[in-house]
Amino acid sequence: MFPDGLHDMRWTFDISTTPLPPGHVTGDFAVMAAVAQSVVRCKTADPLDMCDAMAACYDASAPEQWYSPYHRLMLEGLAAGRLC
Repeated sequence: MFPDGLHDMRWTFDISTTPLPPGHVTGDFAVMAAVAQSVVRCKTADPLDMCDAMAACYDASAPEQWYSPYHRLMLEGLAAGRLC
């Protein structure tokens, strides 16, 4: 899809009233990237490794618009060790 990599960093998926600057990603994207890294690392979908990867990517001090309410609730549970 992007043979030379993605170099145009003017795009943004953040449509909130206080959007992140172009080239920055939201926490939802960070969660997706953590799951992808887990799948590549394990060469399979390992639920416990995915939980660890998602918990490691969570930043509790991130701005409110960084995570959807569901992701924030889920990631707080993972980081506290209550879900896996």
